[in-house]
Order: sequence, then C-alpha cells, then structure tokens
Amino acid sequence: MCIRDRLTITLSGNDQLPDGLILASDNNRINGLVLTQFTNQGVVIQGSANLLTGNFIGVAANGISGAAQQQVGIAIENGAADNQIGGTMPADRNLISSNLSAGIIITGAGSDRNIIIGNSIGPSASGSILPDGQEQQIGVWIGDGAQENRIGVTASLDAASQLTGSSNLISGNRQAGIYLGPGSSRTQVMNNTIGPAASGQSIIFGSAQADGIVIEGASDNQVGRLGQANQVSGNDQAGVRITGATASHNLILANLIGPARSGTTPLTGSQQQHGIVIEEGAHDNQVGDTAGSLIIWPGNVVRFNSQEGIVVTGEETLGNRLSGNIVVNGSGRAIDLGGDGLTPNDEGDPDLGPNRRQNYPSIATVLFTDPDPGVLAQYEPILISYRVDSAVIYASYPITVEFLSLIHI
Repeated sequence: MCIRDRLTITLSGNDQLPDGLILASDNNRINGLVLTQFTNQGVVIQGSANLLTGNFIGVAANGISGAAQQQVGIAIENGAADNQIGGTMPADRNLISSNLSAGIIITGAGSDRNIIIGNSIGPSASGSILPDGQEQQIGVWIGDGAQENRIGVTASLDAASQLTGSSNLISGNRQAGIYLGPGSSRTQVMNNTIGPAASGQSIIFGSAQADGIVIEGASDNQVGRLGQANQVSGNDQAGVRITGATASHNLILANLIGPARSGTTPLTGSQQQHGIVIEEGAHDNQVGDTAGSLIIWPGNVVRFNSQEGIVVTGEETLGNRLSGNIVVNGSGRAIDLGGDGLTPNDEGDPDLGPNRRQNYPSIATVLFTDPDPGVLAQYEPILISYRVDSAVIYASYPITVEFLSLIHI
C-alpha cells in the first residue's frame, strides 16, 4: 500500500465550517489535499465526471490525527454521476478515515455509475488502527436510489496482484466496511480487501468491523465473481450480511470469506463468527454457483469462521440459493437453517422457517466402480444413491443435489 507520508496543503474547518469543498460543476480534479475538521462533510460532489486522487480526507496530514467532528469524508449526492474516487496507480490512493459517520456516501436518485477504486478507507496512513474514538462507523454507504455504482476494479487480476494495487482496503471501521441500503441496486463490489490489514494475512490488531458487507433492503447487487474475488475476513460478526424483506436477488460469488488471502490458511488474529448471514425475510438471493469447471468455479470459499459458515434465519427468509461453495469452519456447522443447530429431517418436509428448513439428502449407498481393472485411471467413477424426503407441496421441484469433487494436484 502506497499512501503519501505527508501532504503540505491542508484545508481545515477548525470545527466551525460545515463543508470543505463543494463541487457543483463537472470535470474537476482534486489532488494532493488534506481536508479535515469540518463539521459536516469534507468534500461534497453534486456534479459529474469529477476525479479525486491522492488526498487525505478526515485524517490530518500526519495520517493519524482525527477529524474531531467531521461526519462524512466524501458525499456524492443529488444526481451526481460518473465520478471517480481514487485510481489504479499508487499515487491515486485516497486515505479516507476518521470521519465520524462514513468515509464515502453515495445517495439519491441519479447518483449513478460512480467508481471507488484504489483507496484506503478506515485505517491510518500506515495501515494501523486509529486512536480510540476516531474510527468512522461505515466505510462506504450507498442508498436512497443510487444505482450502478462500483466499489473496486472489475478487470481480472492475476494471483500476484489480486486484492492489491488498485483494489480498496476497507478496514478499521466500526459497524460495516460497506453498507448497501434501501434503494441501492446494481452495485458491483469487486476485488476489495474488507476487514484484514493490507497484507491480507492478518487483522488490523485492536480493530474489527462488526460486519464486512451489509446488504439491507437492497436488491440486484453483486459481490464478487470469477477472477474478481473480495477478501472479506477478520470482521467481528459476519463477513457478509443480507437482511430485510426487500433484500432480494443479490449475488455473492467467488469470494474469500474468512480465510487469509491464499484461501487455505486462517487469517491471523481473526475472530469472525460467521461467513454469511441471511436474515429478516431476505429472499431469492444467491450465494455461490456451479457454472464453472472442476478447477475454477464461482462458489465462495467460506473457511475459518469461528461459528457457522452460512446461517439463514427468519420465518420469511425463503428461496435463497446456496450452491457450489466450499464451507469449512471451526465449531459451528457449515450451513445452519435457523441458526439453532441441526434440524432433523421431518417426514415429507412440511415444516416452515428459513428456506423452509429444507430436508438434507440421505445418502443410501456409495459405490466405487472400476470399469477397467488393473489400469490406472485419472478419475474413478462413483455411483451415489440418495433420497430427499420432501413432498411436492412442500418444496420447489426439481430438487437439485450437487456432488462436487475437490481435486488435489
């Protein structure tokens, strides 16, 4: 992570002026400023096609001291569209921290197609925790009709550069790294580090966001996809939380939720309880998929969470698809419908509740076959017979049971 050690031009509100810069026009570039100690917002963007790069917003020039009363770092509002916060070069990275409410908010109908890339949102300039009481509540907040905004880069990154360089580091906030609220839709969240330190190998010690990503009452948003994984680990409660009766048709694909950046080792210091929580009537969301090859697939890797991997709760929380994920956890279950431990199968499956407390398949037999004895084969056929005890009136047919093969090379 490259953030300027010290900037020389400071605009300060001295805890008296409400706003720092107001961009009501288009095509402006703001670079290399410190905006701090305003009582409301550091930067207000009401125009379009503006670019903010290389600034400290909230923190002082030393990258540590807080903004005292500044509520929001950057507000994009009133139909402001096609603006960009940050960029793909190290010098473009903004440090947006120590704002009391949120680092960035995008709000209102028409505030669309804005891009947030390559920023550090939450920690100090060195990547450590800010002094107690100076953390902002939310890293990025989007809602109230804002659509088609993007957090992170969408170009595929190779293994060496993934989740670094032009991705956002969103860690060290109190409540949530990213909050997608009612009215926000078609937001893309790609290639971000949400919760860990910049290295992706440990937490920011002394700091943990309550949740990494919260989708509350929002629909048709996408978090991750093949080649564009978010690392969502090291948060206190849930990596991803989907909540509310109008939270629907959101896609959570191909993310690392719980582990360190490799996906195979724990994140040092992490106590994240759950990988994914779906609750309070959220419906028809999709977590993972199987539309890929045996080696590369769009399921999420949900590992090393201290309790359950995926939890679905609420009597009206229905129709959520969980497919093709690798879920391996500590003391809790991989998937818990109800958040209350094992739910035994019931005859015909008439019970109600989250995802109708779908009965799990009962495996009857597993038979390894050898069509050509004495010849070493790369794959040996396996015949599996099973039964799902769910009557037609209590389940959505056809019921699909997937068997995935994990191949070690």
